[in-house]
Amino acid sequence: PHLMTPGASTTGRSLLTTSPARPATPAPLRSEVTAIDADGTLLVNGASRAVIACGTTSIGLRTGPEQTGLLEGFGQWLNALGGAAQIVVSAARHDLTPHASAVLDAADRLPHPALRAAAADHAAFLLDLDATREPLHRQVLTVVPAGHTVETTTRALTALGITTSSLDGPAAAAALATAADPYAPPVPGPRAVPGALITATHATPTNTARTPANVTTGRTR
Repeated sequence: PHLMTPGASTTGRSLLTTSPARPATPAPLRSEVTAIDADGTLLVNGASRAVIACGTTSIGLRTGPEQTGLLEGFGQWLNALGGAAQIVVSAARHDLTPHASAVLDAADRLPHPALRAAAADHAAFLLDLDATREPLHRQVLTVVPAGHTVETTTRALTALGITTSSLDGPAAAAALATAADPYAPPVPGPRAVPGALITATHATPTNTARTPANVTTGRTR
């Protein structure tokens, strides 16, 4: 980057010129989340928070009274909140290859040849769609104060026709890892929460180790 600085021309008139700016040194990313419990409770700036994965609902296809009811229900949930809440909507590329592979694996067990052919055609369609398009996966996370607010939020959103699921510790750790690196493919398998006791069985006696609070164990990127 360059900075605009005062200068002077040969005619004596003042003008602005550019000079190289001193590059900024990147600083370490300090997450506001300092702890993750096994049940998914996050410690954020000293306060306990819970993460709820949510579905979506379409308001544009509803009638006027239905739209009014949805907005009123959403407003009632906002008014019932006893603390700060956050709704995070993100989209990332969705890999269709595992879905195509699952269809092909299941096709062999279908009883009729026509069904097996249809499954093979569908798998080929998924692979072509994955290669020629950019399918996206949308994720909606709602962060609320831990405790009774989680139950209140779940009940209120379910009444609006939105599916909800509270994230446990491994799921919350995976969501934070994805938020920190959204362009990397997700790591398969569960993640251990920071501080969890990891036990590995080998030919030698069982080894145990406790990880520090700022290290995510299990499978990593």
